[in-house]
Amino acid sequence: ETYDCDNYSKTAVQLLSLAASKNLKVKGQPAAFTISVAQTEDSLGTSGNGGRHALNLVIATDAYGGLVFVVVEPQGGRSCRLEDYPNRILKLDME
Repeated sequence: ETYDCDNYSKTAVQLLSLAASKNLKVKGQPAAFTISVAQTEDSLGTSGNGGRHALNLVIATDAYGGLVFVVVEPQGGRSCRLEDYPNRILKLDME
């Protein structure tokens, strides 16, 4: 593949930022990051092959104003709460 998982993840962060900038109801930039994980377990449609994989971590608010940390697979759109995600996060890219 010439467009790898880290490219998808970085593009998703940029598209989310662009979409928020065009929405007049959104103030500020969304908290979205690229994360690298040790893909040891099957999750979000990706098999656990033991290699590294790049996804997104999005911080949002729930209906009560509390923070929710969500892991998103940008290539398939599947997501889950961070506490339900089975693989170990190795790196958080803040760029």
